Amino acid sequence: MLRTGDGYVLDLDAIDAALSAGAASVLLCNPANPVGRVFQRDELAALADNVERHRAFVISDEIHAPLRYGVAFTPYAEIDERTRHHSVTLFGASKAWNIPGLCLGFIAVTNPAHRAAWATLPDAATAGISPLGIAASAAAFQDGKAWLANTLEYLTEQRATLGRIFDDAGVGCHTQPGGRRRAPR
Repeated sequence: MLRTGDGYVLDLDAIDAALSAGAASVLLCNPANPVGRVFQRDELAALADNVERHRAFVISDEIHAPLRYGVAFTPYAEIDERTRHHSVTLFGASKAWNIPGLCLGFIAVTNPAHRAAWATLPDAATAGISPLGIAASAAAFQDGKAWLANTLEYLTEQRATLGRIFDDAGVGCHTQPGGRRRAPR
């Protein structure tokens, strides 16, 4: 990521340089952790152009997607057919619903060739799902909307408090939705 006066953005030049130097994949944290940057469709499309140019691969970690503050979220694989072809998406309930350690995450494999390759992996590489993780994730996704809304409200209040403390101390911070820089007072 590259820090600008308005917040953090993908450093497409650095990604291009790394792919040119031989990197074969990009690990995209979408939204970006720890800065909370929620990438917009045009930014993700520019990344896809870069990845396609180098015939690379994207692993899009979208586990923090539910923890955003009124900013629309675009899954990387949703951009277009290219992104579905050259990526996999990681997701789970553990971050947003605070249920870590239950051994359940999801991988969305949207390319049939990648799905076939996944099927050849030994069980030890792909197993480890727990019954408690299944039950907790199902409960979170099916019945946890009110809990998540309350959590986001609480986190919004805490972010605002932190912003006021930083402002009072004369310290700049990025506490606006989507990881954008707060306007100075």
